[in-house]
Amino acid sequence: MHIIMNPPYDKNLHLKILRTVIEQCKGAEIVNLSPITEIVSLTTKKKTTNFLNGHIESIERVDMLAAQNIFGARIYMDLGIYHLVPTGGKSVKDLDKFALRGKDSIHKDIWNKIQSSECKRFSDFITKPDKLMEGYCVVFNHMSGLTKTHNFVYVDGVAPDGKTYKEHVTNQHKNESTDHFEFTTKEEAENFRLYVNSNIIKFVQSCVNYSGRLIMSAFPFMPTYTHPWTDAELCKYFGLTDEEIKEIEKEIG
Repeated sequence: MHIIMNPPYDKNLHLKILRTVIEQCKGAEIVNLSPITEIVSLTTKKKTTNFLNGHIESIERVDMLAAQNIFGARIYMDLGIYHLVPTGGKSVKDLDKFALRGKDSIHKDIWNKIQSSECKRFSDFITKPDKLMEGYCVVFNHMSGLTKTHNFVYVDGVAPDGKTYKEHVTNQHKNESTDHFEFTTKEEAENFRLYVNSNIIKFVQSCVNYSGRLIMSAFPFMPTYTHPWTDAELCKYFGLTDEEIKEIEKEIG
């Protein structure tokens, strides 16, 4: 039995449908067209794709813009052509996720060096979204990172121009949760702000900003912010080669 399918793209509905087909049509070879957001996520801990393990013969990436041109529809993620077999296929963990995202192998080398550092992660230091900002804070939003709108240090929740965080965001984002980082001194907060503007953080953000929400556990939190971190110091800290440094600069434009 051969099945060709293109299920609706509504959150993870396409994965639920695909899982049901695999379970109900045992022995079938399947060609499926649907998003690969969960497949290529570099930091996800979700188990939504475990049912594919042992069934993947191959997955071919269809770039978002190409998908828009092919279907004449508003598609805001890359699609994948899943070739699935009853048995003897690959597992999700065996896939080259960087290649599926159209990245070169050097991106994987840079990523591995950054992720293998002994640094803690942004996720370890986020202040709870429902707590009012106190002290010296930097906003690094879980949707867009550090934007021009918030590229400064808040003091007790107030920006240098006298406005609060909520007064700085547009109407459609008034209820958006904030991920903010508190520091005991303005110097540390300012050094963290400069760090978040570094090429290293921009590179990490380019790798994980794929499904519309940043994964905070992917961002390294440096051991200290009592001094500013230059790009040169960061590249030395993470052991990056000249070739890798040039690739980062190329990647972030």
